[in-house]
Amino acid sequence: MLRGFAQAQEEVNKNGGINGVPLKLAIVNDYDDKDKAKMLAEKLVKDSNILGIMGHHIGSVSEAVAPIYQREKLVLITPISVNDEITNDKTPYLFRTNRANIEKGSNELVHYMVNNWQRQKVAIFSNGKLDYIKKMKTSFEDELFNKGEVVGEFDLSLDGFNAYQSLKTAKEKGAEVILLLPSLGDLNKTWELLRVKNEYPNEFGDLKVLGDIVTLYRLETLKNGRDTEGMVLAVSWQFNPEAGGFSQDADTLWGGGVNWVTAMSYDAGKAFIAAMEKSENPTRENIQQELSNDSFVTEGASGPIKFKENDVTPPSLHMVTVKKQASVEESISKTGYDFVPAKSASAQEAEVPNY
Repeated sequence: MLRGFAQAQEEVNKNGGINGVPLKLAIVNDYDDKDKAKMLAEKLVKDSNILGIMGHHIGSVSEAVAPIYQREKLVLITPISVNDEITNDKTPYLFRTNRANIEKGSNELVHYMVNNWQRQKVAIFSNGKLDYIKKMKTSFEDELFNKGEVVGEFDLSLDGFNAYQSLKTAKEKGAEVILLLPSLGDLNKTWELLRVKNEYPNEFGDLKVLGDIVTLYRLETLKNGRDTEGMVLAVSWQFNPEAGGFSQDADTLWGGGVNWVTAMSYDAGKAFIAAMEKSENPTRENIQQELSNDSFVTEGASGPIKFKENDVTPPSLHMVTVKKQASVEESISKTGYDFVPAKSASAQEAEVPNY
């Protein structure tokens, strides 16, 4: 997120700031903890120099602190959350710049499984504790209704999770596809699951793999390319330095590719900047009014930024897959693997996440 915020700040300040005033960013760390975030929010709202908030890293934390910002009429733009239910007429000071949402992500994943792969039976491997992952799983199941069947569910968060036994059980139940919905803390178990799948090709080699819309679009997935190759996932934005604009600028500024989190964070920064530039004396309230205005629009990494019911519109997702390249040197990620469009063999639109 910080790279996206900083890139937006760098651009506006290089061009004279906002109405001649340099934009300043204050960085605070809530450690992804709701109680700590609430405590920090209470301090931030009392500082009259703070005109807006961009964050938080965890969607549920943004939901928890939103009422505090709402009370003090301080706009919060979350670039991370995929839950579009958090923006509604009761939260006029909360906005989302992530073009992905749970419903659209579920729709795209089910459509790809049923129509592209022509497979109907899926086993879901997910974190059973986190609310946003539970919502993603439920949404996927709802979208799959009358189109296919969930034949098994496995909790990656359990201490006793056994990759081989879980895959064996999934196959015995008729699974043709596995859907991965891990948290960051589940990534090692996810890599182990895929490693076991590839180590036993006679037992599990025919299983197709779907990724999520949040966690797996990252450099680690490419570093584990031997086991993740062929995985298909839905993402809200793709890195493409050949297209110029934000991708090319980010590549130059940061010395490498960036991911969707950086892009959506950049869009949050661009939205704030555009709203503040509309007034000679930006205030918390007139920033909210500008962002809510039907005529508001500004250009971002993902295209024109415009809000409808406080959600960036239109929602957008791209299907990508992990593809092995001819050599490590020829891969954009320098891992030997790249994210490429799922319906294309071109590596020119590959993502190279930096974490």
